[in-house]
Amino acid sequence: EDNKEDKGEVEEDNKEDKEEIEEDNKKDKEEIGEDNKEDKEEIEEDNKENKEAVEEDNKEDKEEIEEDNKEEKEEVGEDNKEDIEEVEKSDVDSKEIGTQNHRNENETNGVVDFEAKVHT
Repeated sequence: EDNKEDKGEVEEDNKEDKEEIEEDNKKDKEEIGEDNKEDKEEIEEDNKENKEAVEEDNKEDKEEIEEDNKEEKEEVGEDNKEDIEEVEKSDVDSKEIGTQNHRNENETNGVVDFEAKVHT
């Protein structure tokens, strides 16, 4: 009789323990789910902020590169302009030298002609 009562009490205790464990597990699962949800929201917010920061950095980098390219293009344009002016000046100098050579030839020919006439 005592064993029967003990067995009944043990079964009742086991049933209560099982219900308690199931209730604790349910609460833990809910807490874990809530924590996961909060973590996910936090991660999503961090990702959004990181994405915005990267996009801003990329925008600044792009603007800086465009400005550098513009300055480089202006410098190259200025260098080209100077080179063109030098070539044009060189062309003028060459023409002047050619003209002077032509004059010198004419003068030399004139002197030769004059000397030939004088000797004739």
